[in-house]
This record gives sequence, C-alpha cells and structure tokens, in this order.
Amino acid sequence: MKKIKYESFLTAETHLHIQNGNKKLGQGIYTINLLSGDKPLTLKDGTILTNVNGTCEGCCDGCKKDCYAIKTQLRYNNDVPTWADNTLLAKYDVLTFFGELQNFINKNVVAVIRYHALGEIPSFNYLFKAVELANNNPNVRFYLYTKRFQWIEKYIDSFGDFPKNFVVNVSIWHNNYKNPLGLPEFIYDDGTQAELENVVHCPAVDKSGNNTGVTCAMCKRCINAKRGTRTAVYAH
Repeated sequence: MKKIKYESFLTAETHLHIQNGNKKLGQGIYTINLLSGDKPLTLKDGTILTNVNGTCEGCCDGCKKDCYAIKTQLRYNNDVPTWADNTLLAKYDVLTFFGELQNFINKNVVAVIRYHALGEIPSFNYLFKAVELANNNPNVRFYLYTKRFQWIEKYIDSFGDFPKNFVVNVSIWHNNYKNPLGLPEFIYDDGTQAELENVVHCPAVDKSGNNTGVTCAMCKRCINAKRGTRTAVYAH
C-alpha cells in the first residue's frame, strides 16, 4: 500500500494560506483554495496525496475525471499541504479561518478576494461567516462560484440578500439548477447545448478550450456580476 504523501492535522501551527493571483486570476485578486473532491486524491501510481477529504461532497454525482479542479490538484500537487491546512481550518476551526483572513485584510491593501478557485463551501456556518466578513469589510469585494444551491437559498430565505460586495455565482452544468432567485450564473459549455452560443462567454478560454491570457483582473465580469447575469465558459 502506498504511503500518504502529505499528512495534515489541525494543530496550533495550522494557518490560513492566501495566494495573490495566478495566471487565470491575475495579480491583485487574492484567493483561498480548499481541497476539491469528496475524498483524498490518489495519484496514478497509487500514492495518496493527503489524508484530508475534499469539500465537494454532495455537490456533483461523484467526482468526474474531467473536473478541472481535480486535474489541477493532481497537476500541482506540491501545493496540496497548503490547501489541506485551509480545508482543515474551514471545516473544523472556522473562527481561526476568518479571524486570520480579517487580520490579513487589516494589514494589506486588499480590493478583491475570491473564495475557492479550488474547493467548495464546506458548511452553512462557513457561508454565514463569509457573509459576516463581507459586511465588516465593505471596501473589499468578495466573490465565489458554488453548487451549494440549497445553502445559498437557505441563507437568503433566513437572513435576506447578500451584501453588494459579496457576489455568489451559481455553477451550472446541463441545467443542474433552475436558479429561482435569478443569481448570476456561470455555465459550463461542453458543446452539447446549442442555446449557449447566444450567451456571453468568459474571455479567458477560447472555443478550443485554450487559455487566451485574459485574466479575471482584466475582465471583472464575474467579480461584479448582478442578478440575471449569465456567463458561459467553454470546456477546458
């Protein structure tokens, strides 16, 4: 049996890891990644990447081999320890997670934070705390993409709409969500739905699935998305 490559445990030394952009986001957009999938990932040779489960349980009908988040974690697996630390804090010590994020905002010039370039909302309490952080920092714009549709609806039903600086883009694939609240939609276009040709597409990916060099920092469409906005992205 293969050994675990990166073992992570929640200790007093576990801290939040925040990244300043990447080639898709662009500089100036800070992001906090969590582990994707619903179980520890395994490399082709059988090596278990980490002992920490991902955050996507129940979001999809099993983890797909073509999931970009899974492929990214396998490709850049040297970063798994930092994603695992973030995941442990998000799941089991949400006060430290958002306390350290607030401390980071206090000490730095921060305009935009994207949650989960990898990973998902791990709990309803986490969502509540994320909105609370946005309310406490009205000059910072927060945005995310999610398939936690029921929790999003539950929050709005219980507490009212999200603050203007907290943008929730619901992730749509093959009409998996009816979107009764008209939240901004980010739709995966794998070429099987002809009607998506009439939807504005993310400029970061061309029709062949190649990166164009346009970053989120350049476009800002999803960062500033409003109710009724629909954006498709070509399969990549």
